[in-house]
Amino acid sequence: MPSSSSSVDHGLVNNRMYHPGENKIIQCIKLPNEKIRHNYNDLNSSKITIKVKMSAINYLTDFNNLHSLVIPSFRIIGKLTGGASSIKYLVWPFTNCQVERSHTSTDPISITSNCCCNLTYGVDLNGGFQEFITVPKKLLIPIHKNVSLHDVCFIFDILLPFYINIQKVKGRTLVLLNDIQKEMNEILIILDHFKIKQNNIVILDEVDPKYKDQFDTVFCFNPNLTTFAEFCCTSTGLTSTKQRYTIHTTFPIIAKSIDKSYNYIKLTYEHKLSCIEVLKILFNLNSKRDEARSNLDLKVSSTNNSHSNSTSSSSSISNSHYSWIWYDKDVDLVNHDDFEEDEEDERILDEINQLIIEKKLYRVGYFNRRSKKEINACII
Repeated sequence: MPSSSSSVDHGLVNNRMYHPGENKIIQCIKLPNEKIRHNYNDLNSSKITIKVKMSAINYLTDFNNLHSLVIPSFRIIGKLTGGASSIKYLVWPFTNCQVERSHTSTDPISITSNCCCNLTYGVDLNGGFQEFITVPKKLLIPIHKNVSLHDVCFIFDILLPFYINIQKVKGRTLVLLNDIQKEMNEILIILDHFKIKQNNIVILDEVDPKYKDQFDTVFCFNPNLTTFAEFCCTSTGLTSTKQRYTIHTTFPIIAKSIDKSYNYIKLTYEHKLSCIEVLKILFNLNSKRDEARSNLDLKVSSTNNSHSNSTSSSSSISNSHYSWIWYDKDVDLVNHDDFEEDEEDERILDEINQLIIEKKLYRVGYFNRRSKKEINACII
């Protein structure tokens, strides 16, 4: 696992906290006496402090389970704070008290040895809307250069839950999305990977009454279509068929029938390996695209007798990547207090809070950037 020896200078920075009572992000200045006083970046520590390169938010889902004052965003990509390494890491956001070593020596042994309560960064623990974050080293997943950071950030919405459960599916399957045009790729990537024929799978994003009792399995990624999911999943009225028909959701729902099973796909620390496997799928997809483009360029180069063009093109392709998962836009965040940029920062904060209220399918990537100048602050 990576380590770094340099210390972290957190400076005078902005803290963006989600306030559940007001249902909005509030901003405050982190004073010098609030700095992290521990340097976790050494070989002997189980934790490491990384610089957050990117965080992201899906405004349809990411604020649904926030009930405490917390720095939001469980979608976190970072870099080591020391050294020249360009490797970026996904922080696997789903952890537990054992991984975090959150129990103290004063806790009873029965608690420290048996408790394994699930925790999520950006929900239970401070998340990615900050410049630095300290996490257990075992939560870091290296990201290959040819994989889009946006794909990594939004892998948790559909791609990973679908990957984890699709192999268990038998019979006719219905997938309910929020927006087919925006989310279809996330389904097709997994179907293609497992060579699953699409003739037994229907994908919808709206109600269609002709599908009553037509499906053995329903994946519902749209919380507004849960009633329709019940409508479409085969209903026999017999408890003996409960294991034959299943509704999968990425949000909790109340079971309404005795003749089918309900599976709430809640990601935990144990799904980290599955995430690594899905990132490998994206890597392979991009590698195939690179190879196809490289072969095409080689043919053109051979026709034109230009070996230098071929070499240059192949080199640029090896550093390229493709985005398979749809997102709306990117935003640069200013973390250091800079009075010249207050107006822009307030505009961004207002936009974030408006999107929280609207609660629609809107995916945004937030990049941390350096302040334009160094700031010397004097607290009197």
